[in-house]
Amino acid sequence: MSTEKMVKDYETGSPYSRGSLDKYYGRAKKPHHYANWWGQQIEITRNFMTPEEIKEYNSGYDEQDDEKQW
Repeated sequence: MSTEKMVKDYETGSPYSRGSLDKYYGRAKKPHHYANWWGQQIEITRNFMTPEEIKEYNSGYDEQDDEKQW
């Protein structure tokens, strides 16, 4: 068993941040994140994410306990 702790990246566009925002805004769980490429934000979808990034997204989604009141 690994004693390694996942370091959460709260930066805007990170997998953790995107998961948290998806849950907050009532969106379905759909792992993705954004990467900056020469000043442009590129959406990285689940097919191109590492298992660690997907785990980070899921943590952000699952740990969000607030929801936007429309």
